[in-house]
Amino acid sequence: MSNIVDKIINQSNVPSLPAVAQKLVTLRVSKDTNISEFLPVLESDPILSTRIIRVANSAYTDLQHKVTTLDEAVSTLGINYVRSIALGFELVATLNNVSIPDFNWYNHWQQNVLRSVLARQLAKRHCPERREEAFLIALLLDCGIPLSAKHYGAQYTQVWQECSCSPVSKHQIEKKLFPFDHTATGAALIRHWRLPEILAKFIQGHHIYPASQASSRGLEQLGQIAYFTGSLPLGDFDTICEEDGNLWDFSRSVFGFEQADFLEILESTRQEYHNIANLFSSFLSSQTEVTRLLLQSKALPNRYYERECKRFDCQTEIRKLKEQEQKTIGSIPQANRGVSMDEQTGLVGRELLMMYLEHACQKVKDGDTSLTVLFIDLDDFKVINDRYGNAGGNRVLEEVADLLQSFIRDKGCIARYGADQFVMILLDLEDRNTLQLTKYLTEQIRRLEIVIRSPEGREKVQVTASIGMVFCEPNAPVSNAIRILEHADHQMYEVKNSRKDGFSYTVLNAISDVDRSAAK
Repeated sequence: MSNIVDKIINQSNVPSLPAVAQKLVTLRVSKDTNISEFLPVLESDPILSTRIIRVANSAYTDLQHKVTTLDEAVSTLGINYVRSIALGFELVATLNNVSIPDFNWYNHWQQNVLRSVLARQLAKRHCPERREEAFLIALLLDCGIPLSAKHYGAQYTQVWQECSCSPVSKHQIEKKLFPFDHTATGAALIRHWRLPEILAKFIQGHHIYPASQASSRGLEQLGQIAYFTGSLPLGDFDTICEEDGNLWDFSRSVFGFEQADFLEILESTRQEYHNIANLFSSFLSSQTEVTRLLLQSKALPNRYYERECKRFDCQTEIRKLKEQEQKTIGSIPQANRGVSMDEQTGLVGRELLMMYLEHACQKVKDGDTSLTVLFIDLDDFKVINDRYGNAGGNRVLEEVADLLQSFIRDKGCIARYGADQFVMILLDLEDRNTLQLTKYLTEQIRRLEIVIRSPEGREKVQVTASIGMVFCEPNAPVSNAIRILEHADHQMYEVKNSRKDGFSYTVLNAISDVDRSAAK
């Protein structure tokens, strides 16, 4: 299992930790660290330094005089607190650089920063000497989710960002649908970064029910806090499982909370979140109000015991996901349902094209597929339209669209891009097959005999096309959908500006980012 999870980490191209984070890890395990050796580490990252000063000056600290130096900020907030949030900032910034299509980073970090603040508030009462460790552990509890989403794709993202059920319920779905869950991936990431092993163990075990009695042992206390904060539902949900109800019995047994105590902690969490949001502002939504998220948590005990929520059923939720997947993921005949279509040709429009191409680019970068993009522009279409009118022009577009669709099987997309332009996307072809296909397509368009009614009677119209083609090998240095289309468009104009009725292509090689271009 370890080798496969490590492969997920490697394929995600997770950046190495920056020097600042590496130094903070070293300082974090030193009991004798003083402010004089700590400040230079922070000062080496100007953005981090500025934001720590901003945190110190936030309304939550209620200072009479504004802090203007990093030295003052550290003195105000405390060296242990600053060390914890600074390391958290560096880790979040590093992970946030991983490119994941359609993944809502803002929502992910809002929930995780909120959980980390809640963990700190719980530890402040339960085990005060461990509160900074509790903060960092909770911040990274779900660090495996984005990497698993990158590896498994859209269905995995749906589980964690679209299912309206609790984290415990989502974890049950995840274990049913995927070989490895986010706890294993998260622990592997921590080891990849060479962070303390104890942190990896907390992340890997945070969905395992811990001892449900109060403990005086520090590590056991941290495990209990990690389990509680990682399991607590935040935001809107309409299904809960049995373990969600047990969470409140767990909190009373372990933390000694009555509901009034917990509501007080949630209010302290809300206040501190606004303070810490000054540090993580780049990764959070501009709407930092979290009252709505916490209100759901406040109401959960009553909603559970009064049975206002539907009971979670794993198989039912999986069936819903699969039904949704059939509508939005996979081949274009499945994906185009409910999406804006081109009325004239029946092809999809630009919106779905760009979504599909962006996803395909990511698969190329992951080494999962090759990608072929054809940019097709009909030659002298204006002449046809002027001679035969809109009806004649539409007839030509329909015939060409039908021909292009005959080239698409399960792995591809064809879209109308402009008035007389089409874009075709094909996956899993080899270089030589792509050239043969493009040549064949050019010939088939030329051979079309389209019958159009005119004042003189029925006439046969022949059309030709200028085609620009880009072929991307697996692991090619593709950037994004827009850039790939620009490549294909450029190749199309190479033909259009020379002789028309032909194609030109470029190859993005996996080994080198130097394009091989040629005209046919």
